[in-house]
Amino acid sequence: MKSFRIIIADDDMDDFDLLKAVLLEQNSNLVIEHAGNGRELLDILNTNYKTGKGSPDLILLDINMPKINGIQALSILKSKKETSDIWVLIYSTSNSPEQMELCYKLGANGFVTKSHSVKRMTEFANKINSFLQDIHPETALGFFKSLQKSRVLNSSN
Repeated sequence: MKSFRIIIADDDMDDFDLLKAVLLEQNSNLVIEHAGNGRELLDILNTNYKTGKGSPDLILLDINMPKINGIQALSILKSKKETSDIWVLIYSTSNSPEQMELCYKLGANGFVTKSHSVKRMTEFANKINSFLQDIHPETALGFFKSLQKSRVLNSSN
């Protein structure tokens, strides 16, 4: 089975560790990298581009981070040719309609409110893994639309 690369940009190590564990439990073929803030994310992407490592298959991006927050990082990466086509899913404690709208305007492909419920995290991981297994534009669009409509994933419970 093909391995997939995901970068999780989140300054909260507990959130990162939980999400990583749930994702790897569902799919051991994931390579998950961590960025503790938006600046680290951009540095990782820049290094990957310069060294020929290539882009990740998906970025899970928190909004509330130090140095460069998720919205700023999203704006920068979507404005650069080398990174503009990377799928980005906002994964944040925020459920602000204004922030959601801004993220979509800046090029986010989806917006999910964090949950610490194991059941909801597992459902989220299943959706991520389904998306990665059949990655092409039509599937990806359907995947992100299902996230937007999913009451389960847009709940903070």
